[in-house]
Amino acid sequence: MNTTGKITKTAIRDMLAVVDLAGERNSAKLAVNLASQIDSHLTGLALAYDPITPAYSMAAPIPTDFMVSAREQAIEDAKKAAAGFEEIANVAGVPVETRVSDVMVGDGFGGIIDHCKLCDLVVVGQDNPDQREPLREVLIEAVMFQAAVPTLLVPHAGPAEFTPDHAVIAWNGGSTAARAVRAALPLLSLSKKVTIAIIDDSRARSEIPGAEIATYLARHDLNVTVRKVPRASAGIAATVLGIADDEGGDWVVMGAFGHSRLREFILGGTTARMLKSMSLPVLMAH
Repeated sequence: MNTTGKITKTAIRDMLAVVDLAGERNSAKLAVNLASQIDSHLTGLALAYDPITPAYSMAAPIPTDFMVSAREQAIEDAKKAAAGFEEIANVAGVPVETRVSDVMVGDGFGGIIDHCKLCDLVVVGQDNPDQREPLREVLIEAVMFQAAVPTLLVPHAGPAEFTPDHAVIAWNGGSTAARAVRAALPLLSLSKKVTIAIIDDSRARSEIPGAEIATYLARHDLNVTVRKVPRASAGIAATVLGIADDEGGDWVVMGAFGHSRLREFILGGTTARMLKSMSLPVLMAH
């Protein structure tokens, strides 16, 4: 546990932030703040989306001038987003790199995955229902499941700075949750307190719930508390967020669940609900 009050370097040496095309860019601000705390290299990735034209059908060809104009606008929007990211970093005095990348129809985010797969952490903002980003949930799926990179998800109305002090871990004893904990260790090492939230599923067990994960984290010099709570009728995501609110948690760690379908992934119910209802930064890994 860091007891000096000073944040030191972590194993996170290379971060990538997906830059929102519009809005407050809360995730960009948090990524810049985190990079400054842990002295990590930070890249801002702005996306130029291939024009999506639901008004046209296969029976009616899309006018060439429309496609050219829409394409030019997408590139311009991405460049503006990259410039906005640089401005956020400049104000904070943090050196950053920016990239603009194409998102082509049918590509399956292959180009984005190439940018992400050699990063230690990817930062992505929650989709804002009042300022929607194209294909945001699909992008998050691709980063977590195909690039297999730990992903820090930032609520659109949440904090613009990352406070590591109190982490809340959603724990069910499964391998996915364990991978999320291991992925989170560089940031957990900065925490002053870790609360392990165990959702009571009413199953009889011979072992003490949470004993193994508590021991594991204690060996990493973390100050650990285990809290077992009944599952709320609203589901696991709501229960975990409720615990974080009750305990004064600053961020959440949980495994990301999905189901394979024709080489793609569909987010599991708990993961999808957490993405929609999160009020704190959530580090997920699969």
